[in-house]
Amino acid sequence: VADCPHLLPAVAGGLGPSSMHLVEPLLRAHPNLSWDMQSKLRPSGDAKDPIDLWMAKEALRQSVVMKRRFL
Repeated sequence: VADCPHLLPAVAGGLGPSSMHLVEPLLRAHPNLSWDMQSKLRPSGDAKDPIDLWMAKEALRQSVVMKRRFL
């Protein structure tokens, strides 16, 4: 990251309402971190199934709370 200031770190894979705590140590080290969530927003974990609205809202709520702590 220090060698490429125009690139910002991002995390993807396995994130959802039950695993957002895994982002916190990374966010502490990289306040501009971004993350992506898909499969863990589906109760089945199957990417072919629709995203569960409650799971998406809960993951977003957790993301906002966590991000505010490091701004």
